[in-house]
Order: sequence, then structure tokens, then C-alpha cells
Amino acid sequence: MKMKQKANIYELATKSGFSVSTVSKALNHTGRISEATRQKILKIASELNYIPSYHAKALSLNKSWIIGIIYSDNLGIGFSHPHFSVILEGFKQEVEKEGYEITFINRNMGKRSMSYLEFCQYRQVEGVFIVNYYSLSKQVPQLIESGLPLVSADAGFDHIPTVTSNDLLGGVLATQYLYKLSHRKIDHIAGPSYTISAQQRKKGFMQVVSEHQDIISHIYEANNYSIEDGYQQALKIIEKNDLPTAIFVAGDFMALGVIQALKEHHVRVPEDISIIGYDDLEFLKYSQPALTTVSQNKLEIGKRAAQYLIQQINGETVSSLNVDVEIIERETCQKCL
Repeated sequence: MKMKQKANIYELATKSGFSVSTVSKALNHTGRISEATRQKILKIASELNYIPSYHAKALSLNKSWIIGIIYSDNLGIGFSHPHFSVILEGFKQEVEKEGYEITFINRNMGKRSMSYLEFCQYRQVEGVFIVNYYSLSKQVPQLIESGLPLVSADAGFDHIPTVTSNDLLGGVLATQYLYKLSHRKIDHIAGPSYTISAQQRKKGFMQVVSEHQDIISHIYEANNYSIEDGYQQALKIIEKNDLPTAIFVAGDFMALGVIQALKEHHVRVPEDISIIGYDDLEFLKYSQPALTTVSQNKLEIGKRAAQYLIQQINGETVSSLNVDVEIIERETCQKCL
């Protein structure tokens, strides 16, 4: 089937009987023209398969309509990670509704090395969404100093509005949940300490422990959030020969590794040890046993981050937001007898 030829703005003006200037105002929703005129022009534009020139629109409005994405893979999790991919999807849906497109910011352009800021300047990026980043990077402070609108889904810099889960609350809820199930020997496998999320979840755990003198606890810090990291930390717990009755694991992937290590050493979950994870990754509702976890509202984080960034691009001031978390009860926790 032959594709219908795209019309240009001059043909649209001829067909509609209006001037090019009036047609332009109708298409860009600017200027003083009647709603009837606008709708008539838009209807004819649709009939003629008119698609406006991206570059012409950008020049006329002094906008690039481009938002940059920073996604650091220092944790080795890739773009397909079910936590960050959902956040990205929520963000993408929201910015596209407002007419923006996204581009991933990289440090190389045409084999030339450049900073994040140089990339943003080269591509005329209007704002940047920091999905996650390596906290020791020196690149983000340059972006902050530039005054470019920024929003992050990963806490770390005080001068960037962030939209994150309430990880402190998450750590509290997970530990309280185990305590209410009569567990008094509770270990915590924390994420890497250079991540704010790991620090906050650990802080929530320690807060509950400090409130209950009858809790016996130990904390283990993983190098990463992977299955292998959880597996290795679980081996350390097993080697003590004094098993806890419950373990709060700071990430669902790590929790899978913990369960596997326990299984290999004939420790049953939840009959011998209860396990609660963190993230609520979709596929883990189908694991055996299905993982009890702390759920993060990932889609909401992405959407709110998009709204906050666009508000800044439009000159508005925004503040940080903590999105609530909740316990999802499944099969890996039971009452301590």
C-alpha cells in the first residue's frame, strides 16, 4: 500500500484558505484566533497527513523538546532491571504526553569524550532525569552548577529535587512486620553503603531494633544488589551455626540468592527462617515460595519525576517527594513458634 504524501504548511494554507501565519498559530496553539478556525485547520491538517517539522517547531519556540536521561550502570544491573525499567516507563509516558522526547546522556559523541554537561549543551537538552547514578561521580555537580533543570529518582545530592521511595519507612515496616510475627533473632542483609537507599533501609532496621531490647540482630553489607551478593551473604550467616529466625534483605534479587543458599544447606523458608525482601519485582509473586516484600510504587515515581522536571523547565519551583511503600504479604514469612 502506497504511503500518503505528507503536506507542507503552504499546501495546508492553500487548502484551508487561511494565511500561513494563521495556520502556524493553529498548529502551535498560539496567537489570537477563534477556536472554530483552529479546529477547521486541524481537521484539514489531519486529512492532508500534515506532520510539522520538528526542527522548525524547535526554532520557532526556542525549544529543543529534548530531555536527557542519566542511567549509571555501575551496579551492573542493565536497562532491563525490573525496578528501574518501570520507573523509566512511567517517566517516558508522562513526558511524551507533553511533547518531549528523551535521549540517554553518554560521555562520547562521535568518538569524542565529553562531560554530561557538554553533552547536554551539544544536544540542547532542556532538563535531565537522573534515574540512578554512581554517587562518587564528579559529573552531576557540574550539572547542578549549570542551573539546568534536574530531577532524580536516586537520592544523593541535596540540591536536586528527588522523587524516591520512603526507604526509611520501608526499613521500619519490614522489621516491624517480622517483630509482629514474634521474631526476635532478626538479621539484615543491607545493600552497598554508598547508595542512599541502602543507608535508609538499614537505618529503618536499626531504628526498630533500638526500640525493642529483646531483638538480637546482626547486619551484613553486600557489595551489590545481585542474586550472587545475597547468596554470599547468606553463606556468612549459615557459617555462624546460630541461625536467626528471620532475615530482612534490602533487595528482592538478593533475597532470591539468600533463599537458594538456605535451600542448599537444607534450611527451609519459611518453616526455619522467614525472609522479607524489598522492591516487589513483578515476577517474584510467582517464585516458589512467593516472596514477601516491601513494595515500591515504581510507576508513580517515574510519573511524578516527569511532572516535577517539566514544572522546572516551565520556571516553577519544586521540592523533593517521598513516595510511600507497603508490605506485600506472600509465602516467605510466618509466625515464629
